Amino acid sequence: DAQLLKQSKAQAMPSLETRLRPLLKAVGYFGADATRARTAHALFRACALQASHPNWAKRAGIDTRAFRPQHSLIFAHVWLVHRAFETEGASTRRERRLLQEAVFDELWEDTQARIRASGVAEISVNKHLTDVQKYSFQAALEYDDASSRDGADRRDALGAAIWRHVHLGARDVEAERCLAVADYLLERLDAGILAGPLGEVDWGAAPLSKG
Repeated sequence: DAQLLKQSKAQAMPSLETRLRPLLKAVGYFGADATRARTAHALFRACALQASHPNWAKRAGIDTRAFRPQHSLIFAHVWLVHRAFETEGASTRRERRLLQEAVFDELWEDTQARIRASGVAEISVNKHLTDVQKYSFQAALEYDDASSRDGADRRDALGAAIWRHVHLGARDVEAERCLAVADYLLERLDAGILAGPLGEVDWGAAPLSKG
């Protein structure tokens, strides 16, 4: 049977990576630094993709087309990854710290690209990046503080931080929408999200999905 013969040949044929393994090894593809860079890139892309889900606009009323709300959602997911590496992920504390730093490097590189895409003059890009970093780190401090609390205060404090940093303090935002985002973050913070050694992330169900 021609189809079976074709399948047999395909199964017998080594993958491209296997065939190129000696060359890849020679150029450092499997080295610690290169592997870390690929892992960090995959982790950041997972954060950016999750932050682009249409449910954020539909169910949380977040304007994901605007720069700051979009960035704040991406950053919230990077924060989750950063926190996850405190207890899971790479085998050593040093490697986890290096991966945390590498993911942030990916974030700031992407942020610069988004700043440029928003029409900011090149001469002002670094100033805008510094401003973004300031309010991002402030958000991280507030998320850390909120998530360290107990009981209902934990949820309420994180919901308030979400209102300030994701909804930008808009007066017409319903509290339940902020609390829904807080619930989403806390569920993933508590459950653990790292699903593999090479940047796989398990976000669970779609964000803010019902039922």
